[in-house]
Amino acid sequence: MPEDQVQQRTRELHAVLDERKAFFSDLAHNLKAPVVAIHGFTDSRI
Repeated sequence: MPEDQVQQRTRELHAVLDERKAFFSDLAHNLKAPVVAIHGFTDSRI
């Protein structure tokens, strides 16, 4: 029984880590264009 619980928790942990990875990948992708635009704007002002 304890081994089953460990395996279940390990599966849950992997699922959460996969979700976190996907979230941060989406976040980085969605922020890239605005950051590049801001960077370009500030370069043109200097």
